[in-house]
Amino acid sequence: MAHRLRDQLLASPGISRALTAAEMLAFGRSVDPTQVELAEYRQFCAERYARNTVFRNDYFELVVICWQPNQASSIHDHGRSHCLYVVVEGEMQEEMFAINSAGRPRRTAARSYRAGQITIAGPAEVHRIANHASSHLVTVHLYSPPLDDAVTNFTPVPTYKTADSSSA
Repeated sequence: MAHRLRDQLLASPGISRALTAAEMLAFGRSVDPTQVELAEYRQFCAERYARNTVFRNDYFELVVICWQPNQASSIHDHGRSHCLYVVVEGEMQEEMFAINSAGRPRRTAARSYRAGQITIAGPAEVHRIANHASSHLVTVHLYSPPLDDAVTNFTPVPTYKTADSSSA
């Protein structure tokens, strides 16, 4: 099914230009999480969330991100890209931030999304995604244009030591 999502995007204007926010939202609304087969991309990492790229071209990037319990992203923006999130499994928490005059993030809001829900972040929006639940979180992310070095991370990506990784 991940390849069907890719093929759907390749049949859209995303084959020749960056997608608009409205086009991305329309794509997100078309995804039925009960029908998404992501076995090939459902790979988790104990140290941090796992980005599993389905497809990338000059105009969009489609990624499946797998989150273990209590994993989170950095506080970041998306540079020049919009980012659509489709929650496939679990519950996603999104925290929104404003950047103060010292260049430090200050939390302004938080919201939760369950399987089947979508949201989109604009290029200038600063946020953090987290899985505060005790079960896995799987999200499909569509970036258009693809992420590049214009992304700003205001905090490092959290990493987690496990009993297995600390004894190696």
